[in-house]
Amino acid sequence: MFRVLAVSIMLFSLTAYPSLGGVRVIIAQDKDQPSELDVVNIVNGTMLKWGDGSNINLYIEDLNKIDADSFSFKFNIAKDKFINDWRIKFFSGKASLPKQVKNIEDSLSLISEVNNSILIVFSKGDIPKEVLSKKGLREVRF
Repeated sequence: MFRVLAVSIMLFSLTAYPSLGGVRVIIAQDKDQPSELDVVNIVNGTMLKWGDGSNINLYIEDLNKIDADSFSFKFNIAKDKFINDWRIKFFSGKASLPKQVKNIEDSLSLISEVNNSILIVFSKGDIPKEVLSKKGLREVRF
């Protein structure tokens, strides 16, 4: 009985993360589509490499534009802790700092030119599929 309860708790804790509803992810077409949990792990810095072993280059919408409560709820980390954790990873040589982008449409060229990039976007709006495909990108909405 205890084992069943322990396994149930473990399974629930592995899947108990907030839904990323409203978050858009823009990645290169040649990358595997990340799951919601992958995106949370990328933002939290626990997933630093793609499935093929290449380093992930994280771009994120300007943090000043993102509501702190929404960020915390969606990624299970406060914005201040997010910044500090990534600084530690950077100064220890484990990862590059996430880059903040001010204008989503203008940053698409940059994302398409920097290999292994992922862009996390909170703001609403549509990017025409033609623009994305022309740059070799695709959008995943959660």
